[in-house]
Amino acid sequence: MANTANHKLSDPCITTPFDRISLSLSGAGYRAAAFHLGSMAYLEKLQYQGQPLLQRVKVLSSVSGGSFVNAMYTTTVLNRGGFQHCFERLYQLMEQVDMIDAGLSLLGERCWPSFKQKKLVNALAEVYHDHFFSDRFEIYWRDIPWHLDEVIFNTADLANRAIFRFQKTSHDEGHFGNHHHPIPLAAAKEIRIADIVAASSCFPGGFEPLVFPQDFRHAASPNLDQWAETLRSKRPGNPHTQLMDGSIHGEGIGSAIHAEQRWRKYHGKTGGQNPGLLIVSDVAPPGRGTGGANVMGNERAKSLKTKFSCFNRVARSFSRSFKRLTLRHEEFYAPIFSNRVYELAKDNLSRRQLPVDILSAHDDLFEPSQRMEKVSNHAASVEVTLWFTPHETSGKENKLASLVVYGNFNMCYHLLNYTGKLYHEMKDTLGAGHKKTNELRTLYSQLKEDWSRFKKDPFWLFVT
Repeated sequence: MANTANHKLSDPCITTPFDRISLSLSGAGYRAAAFHLGSMAYLEKLQYQGQPLLQRVKVLSSVSGGSFVNAMYTTTVLNRGGFQHCFERLYQLMEQVDMIDAGLSLLGERCWPSFKQKKLVNALAEVYHDHFFSDRFEIYWRDIPWHLDEVIFNTADLANRAIFRFQKTSHDEGHFGNHHHPIPLAAAKEIRIADIVAASSCFPGGFEPLVFPQDFRHAASPNLDQWAETLRSKRPGNPHTQLMDGSIHGEGIGSAIHAEQRWRKYHGKTGGQNPGLLIVSDVAPPGRGTGGANVMGNERAKSLKTKFSCFNRVARSFSRSFKRLTLRHEEFYAPIFSNRVYELAKDNLSRRQLPVDILSAHDDLFEPSQRMEKVSNHAASVEVTLWFTPHETSGKENKLASLVVYGNFNMCYHLLNYTGKLYHEMKDTLGAGHKKTNELRTLYSQLKEDWSRFKKDPFWLFVT
């Protein structure tokens, strides 16, 4: 990760941090998707050298709920749509589509697809395919100009306790799958995006694993079918693997760093393991990894059990798992770069160390306004979910909008802090008149102006 404390300013990764950006999107269902959508919306708005900063993102890595945004954005662009189209479509789908209800309804139908096992996660994959992502993975080889070098969806291979990647890499150098189950390119291209997102977001305790390759076959996958049969003959005792939520292996950070290493190796660049800049958009609880499966709050878990109750067979399969979940309120945060994690929700202000203003020790530049704190607290109360109720998406209680807006100004906040520190170090080292210093000063000024606007009206960027 980029960290000015660990590298000399002469390092090109520090003096030109925005030339190559890697963006990693964490999981947490719709909550994560809404937050990441807001984060990327601000990157799309922010200009650097006459170009949206989002266009400087070269690597996009995701897990779980972050994979909704990854898939929607990348397929939209490759189908010649813009970010606003992606934003509007995903926002409306999260506002209107109750994933669990839709999946359970499909499970109750008689005409179940013959190529899939009848289980909830496969039903959700069909919902994703119908409502969200109708493309196959071959879309990432579509020959149109775009800014990304690598697109990575991370899942967990339970059988081998390893990460399992669905990825389009630079020059097709990275493994598709993992070294236990490398997937031939012809077969990989036939896999549906919807099935990949389902695997990436298949959280333990809520869903059964997806079996690869069986659960990924469909009505038009001859190469995948042939490869599955080849595996069956070559590995009679272990022809498949079980895939679940990639959050088990973190936020996709390792995959993003590996992607940057591949790019540097191919292009003959130096810099070891240090990518140009790594941004981690993360909505996980601060104590994650120490307190068990903090998946959702009590009210939403009760609601989910109610949804299950109308399908007795499914309810018997899953209700015990939900009872075992650790149910408590979660806070979330957005660690970006390798800086300290700053939390803007009011409950955390007393514990949070605000960065010292680089212009004046008495300046309140970084302090969030009361309006921002209200949005932050509202957004922080949202639990992990795959649906929003009409009450949650309307009026002053619009939690979906609050999450998006929180993503907007959280990204601005961290970029402001990072860019300000870097600008003043660069000015002292390279000089105030240096071209790189001037470029960073322009960006920093824009960030300050935007932050001031967020303080007055947190929703000024929000348009649906």
